Amino acid sequence: MVQFRKRKSDGQSFPVGTAKKIRANNPSNDVGGVTTKGIRVPPMQSTRTEPLANFIISKTNWNIGFDSNGNIEDVGVSSDFFGWNAGKEEVGTFLGRIKKSKITEQFVTETEDKPIIFTKFKEQWKKNLGTGKVEVDKNDDGIFALSGDNNEWDQGGNEVESNEQFDDIFDNEELDLTEEEQDKVKDKTFFTLTEYSYGDYLEEHGEEDRKDILEVLKSSDDFSELFDGLGTEEFEIQRLENVLLGKESAFRVTIREAIASLRKEGEISESES
Repeated sequence: MVQFRKRKSDGQSFPVGTAKKIRANNPSNDVGGVTTKGIRVPPMQSTRTEPLANFIISKTNWNIGFDSNGNIEDVGVSSDFFGWNAGKEEVGTFLGRIKKSKITEQFVTETEDKPIIFTKFKEQWKKNLGTGKVEVDKNDDGIFALSGDNNEWDQGGNEVESNEQFDDIFDNEELDLTEEEQDKVKDKTFFTLTEYSYGDYLEEHGEEDRKDILEVLKSSDDFSELFDGLGTEEFEIQRLENVLLGKESAFRVTIREAIASLRKEGEISESES
């Protein structure tokens, strides 16, 4: 079971009085206004706006909650297999996960006649990204989801996928190790992998990612344009390359540290260079 980070807030909407009720409380034969002592008073123009109703994507458990002022209050998804709920501080994470889900087109279709929903999301996401240094859970909304989400960042560090990762580094860096010594380095490395965390990623690429997201938001007038912008080959490949290069760099550090430790222990010979 996949369990997303959870923060829950229950949004509510409150209906306002109908025109029928208003007329019932202010009876008059003068339709459209009230007559008082022979003077016709024009109907009052209400300054209140109808609050947005909570929105659920049809036949799914993806939902958006609005408060009584029509502002986004919470977002999330729930099912028998996993669940995630968050406040308005993570609208970018919500959209990033919608983008990578199977219901992207459905979400676009069902919100086409509700442009105010896009406007609310656009305003809130820009606000969440804020200014200053990009930091975890402060002003990084959407970056976690768009750079790999839980599949990439909740693994607790790097994972060795094949011996090819070792072979490439051994060959490229000309470490001059025998096959037996290389095996010792591999064995030690499996237990001492240097972690490349989401925090490390933000240190290196947080400013860049925030700038890219804000540019897409600025050029988008609806969810269709937003998802297109976040789904361009340039946008997605840039994030993928940044993650892979970061993990590869951390992996190289692990290997160098393993070699140094094994040489200190006398398990492999000293470098001739």
